[in-house]
Amino acid sequence: LDDLLSADGLLVVEWPERIADALPPEQLRLNLGWVDHSRRSLQARATGARYEAIVDEFRRAAFT
Repeated sequence: LDDLLSADGLLVVEWPERIADALPPEQLRLNLGWVDHSRRSLQARATGARYEAIVDEFRRAAFT
């Protein structure tokens, strides 16, 4: 896990609450949910400047 966390790439954890103490404080959490039987929702929660900038840029691109 330490090698994965120290790499520059992306690490996707399906159940992050199970290893919350091992994860870095800066994170980007994505939550998928159902709106109805045919539509999904995506919620992003950013912690840290790097991930806050990513979410801000995504919002600008998605809503222009």
